[in-house]
Amino acid sequence: MIKEDTAMAGGHYDKSVYDKLMKVMASLDSLKKETNQKISGLNNEISDLKKENKKLQKENELLKEDNTRLKNLLNHDSSNTSKPPSSDQKPARAANNYNNREKSEKILLTAFDPFVGDKVNPALEAVKLVSSQVGSVEIVKIEVPTVFRKSIATVAAAIAKEKPDAVLCIGQAGGRYDITPERVAINLDDARIKDNEGNQPIDLPIYDDGAPAYFSDLPIKAMVQHIREAGLPASVSNTAGTFVCNHLMYGVLYTLAKEYPGVRGGFMHVPFIPEQVVGRPAPAPSMNLKDIARGIEAAIAAIGEYEEDIRTAEGQTH
Repeated sequence: MIKEDTAMAGGHYDKSVYDKLMKVMASLDSLKKETNQKISGLNNEISDLKKENKKLQKENELLKEDNTRLKNLLNHDSSNTSKPPSSDQKPARAANNYNNREKSEKILLTAFDPFVGDKVNPALEAVKLVSSQVGSVEIVKIEVPTVFRKSIATVAAAIAKEKPDAVLCIGQAGGRYDITPERVAINLDDARIKDNEGNQPIDLPIYDDGAPAYFSDLPIKAMVQHIREAGLPASVSNTAGTFVCNHLMYGVLYTLAKEYPGVRGGFMHVPFIPEQVVGRPAPAPSMNLKDIARGIEAAIAAIGEYEEDIRTAEGQTH
């Protein structure tokens, strides 16, 4: 009896311990599961935080880029906006520094193909004669179709490819006797005639989100001065018309303002050449093709020489 009681006591004691151990183990399993769930939750949070951090880093880079663009815009001449060029100009770069500049400059020089039945366009023929290097300025030339929209797209693609420091577009202005850098382009297409593909937009904006006008930020008065010093007539023009010339000038300045705020741009008109005025009613002024090319080179020299324009009276009374 004593042994049986002892065994029973022992059996009772062993079962009690076993039950307690099972409870502890169950508790540990529950704690382990809970801990694992918390760890899993924390890992998910860490993963989400990493993704958010990457997103914030990307946004930060974009903000830095926007900040750089804004700084460039603030430092950029106001002539590339809808406002006239500031009268508070920086001193022009000294003339004798042009051929001694340490850093070369690249200018994209564009010219239209013939239009309105003419076999030639003096702008294109003169640009062909322009040297590929004017002082320290490298010249890249392209031909532009006299077509609404296509003209802008052609030059925009060349800007993206060549990454120039400045863009100078050349066009024909029959009836003018001198070479005329343009001051301003307006946000309006009003075509008196059709372009080379039959388009004739009338009273339409060039860009709905564009400024009413963009001013050239090339040194147009210095360009006029240099052309005159080359012995050729020149003046500042206050209208680029409402055909493809104004269309392209506006489109280029719009593109530069939106995408390339550090790049300068503008437009210059040239007269007919003699062969174009044969049979045209008088007066029909013209200029020798080689002289037009010399005038363009003189204008390019001014662009390379002056970051800011000179202050001379070049306005018109009417």
